[in-house]
Amino acid sequence: MPRSSAILILAAAATVWAQSAEDKLVAVSGTVVDAATGAPIVRAHVTCDGYQAGKAQQFGALTNSEGKFSISNLPPGTYQLSAERIGYVAPIEGGTPGLRTTLREGEKKSDVKLKLERTGAILGRVLDADNNPLEGVRVIIESGARASSMSVPVSATTDEKGQYRLGGLAAGKYRVRAMPTALPFPPEVRIDGSEEPHSVATYYPESLTSSGATRVQVRSAIDLTDIDIRLQRIPKTRVSGMVAGIPDGVRPQTVSISFLSNGAGRQTFNGVDANGAFQLWNVTPGKYAVSARVSMQGRQIQSAPVEVEIARDHVDGLELRLVPAFEVMGKIEFEGDSARPKPPANGGPMPRFNLQMASQIGPSTGGMPMTVTEDASFRFANLQPGKYRFVYGWRASVRSIRLGTVEMEGNLIDLTNGTGGAPLTVVLGTAEAEITGIVRDEKGPVAGASVRLVNTGISLTTSNATFSAVTGADGRFRLVNVPAAKYVLFSPDEDDRTLWAGNFEDYADVLAEVEVGIKGTIEKDLKRRPKK
Repeated sequence: MPRSSAILILAAAATVWAQSAEDKLVAVSGTVVDAATGAPIVRAHVTCDGYQAGKAQQFGALTNSEGKFSISNLPPGTYQLSAERIGYVAPIEGGTPGLRTTLREGEKKSDVKLKLERTGAILGRVLDADNNPLEGVRVIIESGARASSMSVPVSATTDEKGQYRLGGLAAGKYRVRAMPTALPFPPEVRIDGSEEPHSVATYYPESLTSSGATRVQVRSAIDLTDIDIRLQRIPKTRVSGMVAGIPDGVRPQTVSISFLSNGAGRQTFNGVDANGAFQLWNVTPGKYAVSARVSMQGRQIQSAPVEVEIARDHVDGLELRLVPAFEVMGKIEFEGDSARPKPPANGGPMPRFNLQMASQIGPSTGGMPMTVTEDASFRFANLQPGKYRFVYGWRASVRSIRLGTVEMEGNLIDLTNGTGGAPLTVVLGTAEAEITGIVRDEKGPVAGASVRLVNTGISLTTSNATFSAVTGADGRFRLVNVPAAKYVLFSPDEDDRTLWAGNFEDYADVLAEVEVGIKGTIEKDLKRRPKK
């Protein structure tokens, strides 16, 4: 064959291959519109997230003057489409913002519509008990992760007139809290025997606790005004206790007592006496995980967290024992292949597992997430003392957990004093339980109502922590393949933005507690509060 003919054949083959590969690529296009008016939104940033061969990939585009976007030359797969623009947030539909879509080989999807809603704001004043305006007071909102647009903070500081403005808020219900500076000084001594009152963190309109707060309704593109907070005045409260296990050579002044909360962040106080005793004053009211810690030779030693609630009364008698960091070694045993993790259909990463601190106060802590190996063994290093849960990203149920020969209670692993070198064995079986029921309000069964099942023992961002369903025309819902655990079950308000901060006390009147076993069906009807 002449050389020129061979070259022509190779070039033609390359062209056919290139066309074949190109034919497999997919594309997606559509518009981004205002959720209220339907008007196109110019220069909105559209992202298209997916996985290819287990690796995350992100594609993006900006909308034009007609609110249109187009993203082409994508490999086939499942993608999450979302949009963002300053002054807007994406409404939550189906549990997540944006749109999930699967594009098969050669598919060109052109009718995608992404909605954004204009943000609102909360305005008001912070006053003292005598109605005087207070300057320099920090005001925050408590909500789930989508409280604000990405560029706008969810806190503000009052001006000289006591005024504040919290902007960039999605439509929904929020708690608002004023946080005056709290100095850790004991009360002054008064010869008449009276107690020194002081202003403390207060929820709108004038509550010390989140359960007594009034949630305010923010609407899209509207400023909600006159949300005035009157700070409560109470005598200074005391928190006291003992720190045990302080290593030899550690100066008592270097021992710190840490108060970690969801709403107020972390407050840290330094110093204990020679016997390990501590006494702290003026801790901001709230629910806390309290722990002691000390740094020694480049490593940190701390105690297991103790959960307390601080309000008007003293909290005394805390016992905090310092325990060096330790490792946990063990393995997972599976009762049948159905309990093993499966590769995701969209080519994403394999599900992972972890040990997670059981406390719901503050961010979750634990070991580094791991993927199941062939022999299902694991090793978590540098764990801190506390109570943990085994969390995992696939549908299965914990059948049993053993530390050495000691059987743990359910999925609660007590590592308050470390492991003592004993291995941890986790036995997983198939999740076969289901929950069914009917949601009713004062008029009868409710169609299209959201139902949430929440495992309150683990972080709400963890797989298997939350399950959702929507009622049918008859008001009936069904949740299947639910892992064994203790849950709360309720039908939330449609516009509740505080839900994912763990504020389930808002639903005390309609909430049901459910303990799910390995298998079987639980029938549990729910009440839905009437719309206001």
